[in-house]
Amino acid sequence: MFFIDSDPPSLEEMLLDDFSREGDNPSESEVAKEKFEILGRYLRKMLIIDAKDRPDTKELLKDEWVQEQQDE
Repeated sequence: MFFIDSDPPSLEEMLLDDFSREGDNPSESEVAKEKFEILGRYLRKMLIIDAKDRPDTKELLKDEWVQEQQDE
């Protein structure tokens, strides 16, 4: 991907774009967008390079995305 005249999309936007389906109901699209934003924040935490700045496993298990998956 090349972004010469604009900022690159966020991780969350890229996830949503990759997994969006044509013809989705607008309300379903909003739910999907919110879920991908939560997932994107979780992945961003996991991808912190410096281990001292990265959350440990216990912290990651308390994350909203993990809790949501356990509730389903």
